[in-house]
Amino acid sequence: AITGIFFGAVFLFMIVAQTVKLGTETALVQLIAQHRENNDMNAINYLLRQALIPVTVASIMMACLMFVLASFAAELLADGLFKQDYASVLRVLSVFIPGWSLSLVFLGATRGFGDLKTTAFGVQILQPALQTILVGLAAFTNSSLIWLTLAWASPHYVTLGYSYLKLSRLKRVTAKVGASGNISSVDSKQLRSELWEFSIPRGIAGALQSGLDRIGVILVGAIIGPIAQGQW
Repeated sequence: AITGIFFGAVFLFMIVAQTVKLGTETALVQLIAQHRENNDMNAINYLLRQALIPVTVASIMMACLMFVLASFAAELLADGLFKQDYASVLRVLSVFIPGWSLSLVFLGATRGFGDLKTTAFGVQILQPALQTILVGLAAFTNSSLIWLTLAWASPHYVTLGYSYLKLSRLKRVTAKVGASGNISSVDSKQLRSELWEFSIPRGIAGALQSGLDRIGVILVGAIIGPIAQGQW
């Protein structure tokens, strides 16, 4: 039952976190690569600001919403005996929505600079390794479900810090040969248009794909219960 509660809440967390990045991760890969060819750091910095501000606002708002509505979500998605546990896990996970969403945006930006190693190391090595170690320690010490959730979720902020530092370094290296000056109002409008015309359809598609990939496990828990959900 604990396994089912955990995975159901985690899958809901991942759907939300993938949605609130608003498709900017993919857009930054494409657009930063384009402007990097011209060494135009002004355009790149502008695109980063335009992407990060909405994602930050959206992720914080969604985190607050998930925290407030955790009990309501538990009423819909959890078995009666486990609703309180489900709500508690959702509240813990809500704190990490901004960390995961923003780290995905930063990692997309690093790929736009031609750096694939940061994503590979951060998402496929660093974060899973920390999660395995921390969850293993929590399980070994018979920690509560809340501590198990914290152990799994806390490495997301490590990934955020790592991706931010790597992106900052890439920007400094590129800026040494980059252009200087300010973006004109016409250029700003064009850059915003490029970013959101690219981001919005991919954000919608990504949210739908993430939901379709994980909604089955969530529905199993809501209909049959957390024991079957954990086995699914």
